[in-house]
Parts: sequence; structure tokens; C-alpha cells
Amino acid sequence: MLSSTSPVLPSEGFGSKLRRRWFFPLSFVVADFLVAGIAIAIVAAFWLERSLTPAALTKMCSIIVVGHLLTGTYRDFAPNRWALLRKLVLGNLVAGLLYWLLRGHLVNVVSRPTFLTILPVFALPQLALHFFSRRPSSPRTSAVELLRWVVVVAGTLVLHRPLMTSGSVGAGDAYWYNIMVADFISQWREGIFPVFVGQTEFAFNGAISPLRFAPGLQHLAGVIDLLTLHSLSFHGILNFTLVACYVAGALTCYGCLRAIDPQRASLALIFTWLFTACPALLALAYTGDLFMSITAVPFVPLLLYGAWRTLTDKSFSGLVVMVSAAAALWYFHPPIALWGTIIAGVTQIVRLRREGGDKRVWFHWAGGALIFIALSTYCFVSVKSTGIPAYPIYRPGLINVLREAFPAAFFPVSETAVAITDYQLGWALWGLLIAAIVALFFSGNRRTGLVFLGASLMLIAFLLPTPWLLRKLWMSVPQMICDITFIWPMQRLYVWLAGLSVFAAFLTVGAFDKFRGWHPVGFVLLCASSIWSARESAKFHNHAFLTTTPPSHAAHMLFPQNRILTRYAFNPFRSIPPYISHGYIDPLVPNRVLALETFAELASNGGALENDPEIGVVRSEGTLLARRADPSQPSLAIEPNLHLEPHRRYVLKFDFAHPDFIGGLKLTGQRVSRFYWMPDSAYDTKPIVPSQAFGTSPGRPHSITLWTDGDKPENIRMEFFFTAEAPASEVKVFGRYKLTEFDPLKLPVKIESWAPYRAQVSTAVPAHLETPRMFLEGYRARVNGKSVKVARSPSALVMVPLSPGENRVEVFYPGTLALRCTYFFSVLAWAVLLLVWLACAWRNRSKGEARVGRTPSPQR
Repeated sequence: MLSSTSPVLPSEGFGSKLRRRWFFPLSFVVADFLVAGIAIAIVAAFWLERSLTPAALTKMCSIIVVGHLLTGTYRDFAPNRWALLRKLVLGNLVAGLLYWLLRGHLVNVVSRPTFLTILPVFALPQLALHFFSRRPSSPRTSAVELLRWVVVVAGTLVLHRPLMTSGSVGAGDAYWYNIMVADFISQWREGIFPVFVGQTEFAFNGAISPLRFAPGLQHLAGVIDLLTLHSLSFHGILNFTLVACYVAGALTCYGCLRAIDPQRASLALIFTWLFTACPALLALAYTGDLFMSITAVPFVPLLLYGAWRTLTDKSFSGLVVMVSAAAALWYFHPPIALWGTIIAGVTQIVRLRREGGDKRVWFHWAGGALIFIALSTYCFVSVKSTGIPAYPIYRPGLINVLREAFPAAFFPVSETAVAITDYQLGWALWGLLIAAIVALFFSGNRRTGLVFLGASLMLIAFLLPTPWLLRKLWMSVPQMICDITFIWPMQRLYVWLAGLSVFAAFLTVGAFDKFRGWHPVGFVLLCASSIWSARESAKFHNHAFLTTTPPSHAAHMLFPQNRILTRYAFNPFRSIPPYISHGYIDPLVPNRVLALETFAELASNGGALENDPEIGVVRSEGTLLARRADPSQPSLAIEPNLHLEPHRRYVLKFDFAHPDFIGGLKLTGQRVSRFYWMPDSAYDTKPIVPSQAFGTSPGRPHSITLWTDGDKPENIRMEFFFTAEAPASEVKVFGRYKLTEFDPLKLPVKIESWAPYRAQVSTAVPAHLETPRMFLEGYRARVNGKSVKVARSPSALVMVPLSPGENRVEVFYPGTLALRCTYFFSVLAWAVLLLVWLACAWRNRSKGEARVGRTPSPQR
């Protein structure tokens, strides 16, 4: 007898029995093999901080699968609780015993404790796969469908294996994202919620980008840090977030295509691969470090699917999917969100022409607008509350960029994968788009396909330098669209063109079914396109591996004594503070006491370190000798080395013999790594008051602070690299130096913490404390426990009034009332949406199980 809850199969022939006994169980075996490989690769990359060879992965996955085969894991066609217990416990136990027996051959692959750690991690996806295989559908369908979903994940991870590391992938922009993510997560770990500005030493200036313009990346990274129990490094968290977004983008693409036409699941799988392997999507990570754009990828298919639903079944749920995806896009990347909102609007204009007389449609639109406002209101209030005006984009410059990218955007990806033309659709998706146009002429249902093709042609018109049309389009759109899109439209538009091409082709490809012999031809073409896309992706991989910093060196970049507050942390602000440097900035230095009326400097940490001979104890001083480090290179090795004791602060003061040298000063040790451009480390910036950045020219501070956070003493080597013409004569003396050890608690402004900012200041007269924080509405302060008004200093920094005597100052940023209210309102709206979606999914699942349970059993 079959249980009432088990799926019932009709009578089978020999072929059906063969598939039942071998093919479908084999699908579960292959799925388990791939899932084991996924789990092992992720653990090895992010927790073990090493990459495994394909041979090593194959050996470990084979051991796991064999262990499950020996325990009969794949014996049950309709899994039950006993099958789950056998899968999670017995199968993994036997796999561990097999590894123990074969440890002599595998010890070089991965250690035994590590392998035993991987098995529990592998049990989590096993649990998910078990419940997937018990969903209310045919178990045969479940086996093959399960394998397809696993293939989507595995293929995406292979495609983005350069991101499978705890190292740093990318250049300056990638470092900036790491710094901003580290600041956000550090604040969450210290219990600060919500986070509206930078506050820790990673972003002590109060950085707001991208936190106030596109907060999705940092929030998503924070959630991943919570889920992984703070076990990953900051680089690992960021890379894990990016990989998760690419995987989510592939899964949503496949799931949406699968929902559009369940009978073409294999075709949906291939189209998903072509979408994921599109050069425009790969270039986001490996050409331009556009990490915010990557986080927007999962919502592109969702918005298009929701638009398709509104055009076909006229359901309100489809409209909810579309507007919620659009709202999410505004949190993750506004430039992509802007064009997605325009595409969604185009689809609804088409719907207006067809269904404008239906009152129910108008109610749907009203409800969708309210949902969008509820979900996205914080994003717009956050940008508005910064009070920072937009940077107008020069339209002719934007148009010239598009013209210069043509026709190279139709060529294969460049060998170095660093050209702006590598943001392109790729031959495979251009082929799909052309196929969709051809199929449209043979399609019986043209409406939805025509809408997506129309949106594709609209984007193409904004991308290709069509005579008279391109300039007219970009000169006609509102300035806001140009400002948000920025100077490189291909970075935003090709992402949408990729999604539209895939959806348009999938919606219209059925028109070719009427032609005899089309299926083998189409299969060959799709296989060739897939191979071509894989070949193109290898170029991005080669570039990524060349620019990837290993985990140990990446961690070195984020040591407290090496963190660089990049120019991106200051770019959103109109005013540049005087302390900005493109090298390391010690947050202790830019703290000043200003006169009450004239704002003249009464005392400052930087001034004390630069000029006060009583600031500390001189540990060494003398002449800096120079010699050619390499006769073939324009650089100088500077001696002697500097000796630092652990956990002690030093100030290094220079008296430069050649202040006219143009180049860079490099200081390196076991844990210290600094680089300063000379003669001005704040080159190409225009502070509103005279610069206080370290440099060699007169009037600049000539001192920097040094220390090591290690537990051992450290010797610092110095070098100078010429970027202009090196002097013809030999340089023997670089200048003089003085290395002084100082106590931070003896500085005029004694810093106690950064998140929030706490300091102790003593003043004989009423004065102001100028902090390093960039001024923004929403700051609050307390002095000696009493609330005081925060003001904007002449240097555009947060300034707090002081009373004569000892002052204990606390500065924090709760945000404006509107900012806090809209933040929690939007969080609540997303939570309600999620709960409603889960309730609907549970109800649909229950209905499906009920239908399966009522299926009559065949007579035996």
C-alpha cells in the first residue's frame, strides 16, 4: 500500500521503469556531487582561504557520493523522514570513514579536520535538496528539475570563480567598497543601528557614499556577516556578497523563464547561462569594480517577469513583483533602477492602451504605486536629506563616449578585458535578439514579445551612434536622467538589454517549432553560443586573476596603520576638508580647538605633533642617506631603517633636502605599508582653506604618525620613486628625520572612541571643537552630558561648542526625524511584503500537496 501523502505513479513500461530505476536516481547522484563541490569550494575559498584544484574537488565529491550510495541514500524514489536521516547522518558518516581510510592519498588535498568540518556544511544544502525533492509534483520531474537548479548554481560559481576568494579583487574602487563595507559591519557589530554615516576608523570622516545613495550593498553584506557569525574577513564578506548576487541573478533568471513556460525548462537553462555569461554582466566585476551594479542583477529578471505577468494574466501579483523589484533596484543601484523603472513604465503604457477602460486595472496601478512608495520611500528621502546638489553631467561628453565605443562594442571582448567597449551585449545575446525579431513574424501571439523587443530597440537607440538620433535623444531627456546615468551609459543600459534580449527570445522562440528540423539546428546554435560565451568569459578571468590580491596581502591593506580613506569618501561633499590626503590619514591628527568668534586655531593635535618639542620622547634622529636602489629604475633607497616597538605611537618628522622632488614616498615593514605622493599628498584637490596634508613643499606639514599593531618590533624601510624626470646628479642626502614616541592621551584633543565620537578637551576660554566629521544635517552632540547644538565649521566639518575647563564631548549621528521614520517605515513594509509572500507560497504548497494526496491509486 502507498501512503496517502506519497506521489502515485501510473503503470510503467520497460523504458519508464529503466528511467525510474536508473536515470532519475542518477539525477540525484549528480546533483549531490555538484552540491558537494559547491559546498567544498565555498568553504575552501572563504573560510580556508585557499583554492582547490578540479582534481581535488572531484576526489572529495566522489568520496561523499560513494558514502551516500553505500547507505542507500538514493534508494527511495519518494524521500521520507527516514531517507532524510540516512542522508544527513549515515551517508556523511560513511563518507567520513572513507576519507579516514584514504587519508594517506588525500592528506595533501585537505586535512582530516577540515574534511570533517565540510560535511556538516554540506548537510545544509542536502536538507534543502531533500525538501525540494518532496515538493507536490511528480518525483520524476523533481529529480531532473533539481539537477537543473543545481547546474545553474554550479555554472554561475564556475563563471565567477575569481570572486571565490577572501582576497581583494579589483583596484581602487574595490578597495573603497571594502573600506565602506568594513565600516558598516563594524558599526553593526558595535550595536549601532541604523547606520546612516561612516563613524569607525574605516570612515572616520562621516562618509555617506554609497550608504546614503545605494545602501543595499552594505546592508546585504551586514546580513551575510550576521548569517556567517562574523567568521569571515571583510574582503571575504564583500566577495561572498557579490558571488551570492550573481548566483541569485542566475536563479531568478531561470526561475522566471521557467515560470513563463514550464515546458521549456532546458531552454530556460541555456538562456540563463547566456544571460549570466553576458560580457556586460561580467565586466561589472572584472573591468570596472561596479559592485553596486552587481547587487542589482537579481532584480532585473524579476522586474521583467513581473512586467510580463501584467501583460498576460493581468494579475495584481505580477504588478507587485514588478514594483517590488523596481523598489529594490533603487536601494541597490539607482542608475540601473532608473532605466528599469522606465522599462516598467513602457510596459504599463502599452497596457494602458489595451486595458485603460478596465477600472480594475486602475485599482491595480494605484495599489502598485502605494506599494512602491512604501518600499522605496527611504531611498529617496535618504538622498534628499544629504542636501548635496546633483553634479550635472556634460551631455556632449556622454554622447562622445558612446560614439567612441562604436563599433568596438560589436567586436569580441578585448584580450585584456579592461576597455570601456567590454561593456557590451556579446555575440550570443545579439543572436538571441535577432532570433526574437525574426520569430516575431511567425508568432501567433506577438503582443508580449513585441513589447520586450520595443524596449530593447529603445535602449539600442540610446546606445548606438545613429546619425541625428543619438544626439537628439540624449539632448532631449531631462538632465536628471543624464546625471543619474553618469558619463558611461553602457554600464547601465547593457544590463537591461541583456535581460530584455533573453526574455524576448524566450517569449518568441516557440514560433520556430512549426519548422521541421529546427530543433537540432537551434540546439547546435545554442551550444555554439554557450561555448563562445565561455571563451569570452575566460578573458575576464585572466584579467581578474592578474589583479587579485591574495588573502594575506588583502588583510594587510586593512590593518589599522594602513587604511586609506580614499577620495570617494569625500567626493559627494561639495567642500573638501583641509586634512585630506591620498595616503594614510591618522584620524587623531585632524582634531582642532578653534576660537569662538574668529575660528582661529587655538590648539590642534596636528599642530602639537608638528611643532611641540615636548610632545614625547625622541627615539632616533639623524641624516637620511640616499642611494640608487636599482640603477635601471628611477628610485632611491633611504637609510637608516626606522625601528618601531609594538603598540606604541610615533611621529616621524622630516626636514627634506630636496622639496622639489616629484614622486612617491614609500614606507614598508612587516605589517606597515604606506605611500604618499610628493610634493603634495593631497594632489588634485581644492580644500576651501589651506591644505594641511603631508608634503615636501613649504607650508605643508612635514610629519606623519607611525605605529605597528603587531606583537613584535618592526623595522620600516623607506624608498622614494620618481614620477617625473629623476635628477641627473647622484643624490646622497635625502634630508633629516626625527622619530618621536608620543602618548595620544597627552594631545590637546584626547580621542576615546570613534563610533560614536568621544573626546576629552580642556580649554581656558569658550571655544569650538572641530572634529574630522564632514558636516551633514542630523548630527547630535553632548558636552558633559548636556545636549549642545552642532554647527558647520569654516572647513565644512562638524563643530561643537566648548565651555572653559574640562569638556567631555560625544558626537553621534541618529539622522533627521524624516530619515529615521522613513527607514523604519520601509523596513516594516519589506517585512510585511515578505510575510505575505511566504504565506501565499505556503498556501499554494498546501493546495498542491492536497491535490497530490487526492490522486487515486492505480489498481494492482
